Amino acid sequence: MNYPVWEVPFLGGAMLMDAIALLHVVVSHSAVGGGLFPVLTGRKARRENDATVLDYVGRHSRRFLLLSVVLSPGRGWYAL
Repeated sequence: MNYPVWEVPFLGGAMLMDAIALLHVVVSHSAVGGGLFPVLTGRKARRENDATVLDYVGRHSRRFLLLSVVLSPGRGWYAL
């Protein structure tokens, strides 16, 4: 029996697991470490009444949330 059923022709199972593990580590570490950036930057921008930085933080937060939710550990496209 060939396990996993989905085989990658030139990479093999070990390289596929390594690629998924690398993606998992990068996304999870950026999700944990990057979650503090919008909070602190937004507080500073509100304190200084800087609309430009607040707009940037809003756009950054949407992208960050999308990245964290879609590729989050155990919930993303690779966790089938």
